[in-house]
Amino acid sequence: MKNILTVFIFSLLFLLSCKNNTTPVTDSDKDAIENSKDNCSAIYNPDQKDLDADGIGDLCDPDIDGDGINNEIDNCK
Repeated sequence: MKNILTVFIFSLLFLLSCKNNTTPVTDSDKDAIENSKDNCSAIYNPDQKDLDADGIGDLCDPDIDGDGINNEIDNCK
């Protein structure tokens, strides 16, 4: 009986030590790029285009070409 109890305790400890400690991956826009690596996590953009290389994806960037003029009024994006 003592051996069975010992095996049970070690088995239980082993199972508890195998607990999954990973952080869940979040991909808000479902573009297969997790938010922490996505340059525009609110809008689907799997290509991650970033014309001015400012770290903000073109679909989210208010100034796509980085010339200091917002896209809304820029005559040459």
